[in-house]
Amino acid sequence: MLEDHLKPKIALWLHIAVGVFIGITAAVFLFWRIASWQAEAAAAGLAEKLRQSAEQSQQAQAAAKYAAAQAEVKRRQQTDEGRRYEEAAQARRAAEAERRELAWTRFYRKPAACDEAKGGSWSVDCANDYMRARKKFADEFDAGKL
Repeated sequence: MLEDHLKPKIALWLHIAVGVFIGITAAVFLFWRIASWQAEAAAAGLAEKLRQSAEQSQQAQAAAKYAAAQAEVKRRQQTDEGRRYEEAAQARRAAEAERRELAWTRFYRKPAACDEAKGGSWSVDCANDYMRARKKFADEFDAGKL
């Protein structure tokens, strides 16, 4: 067998080898555990960033929906206001046309020679008289004299 004086040397080398093995195993385990902690921290940080990003996205979508709804309300109000304005303008134009037509009927009298109801006849002179009266009426009406 082994000689007695070699036994302590082998035991020493065996102790050193086992110690190195245990040290390397402990270091590998420690590095592995630190790496897993870092990975967990990074994953948690990434999850938090994703949550914040999703929250910001939801807020942005809500803000966009609100802005779109406000724009729609404003567009409808403008449309309604425009329609009311147009209706009022149309009513003013109709009233002005009616007032103008009434003023014309008070202003123009057919000459007796042109009034078919009174035995007159239609002629170019009657048409010219009508056109002159219409021009004179327009000038006076537009000047505010009628």
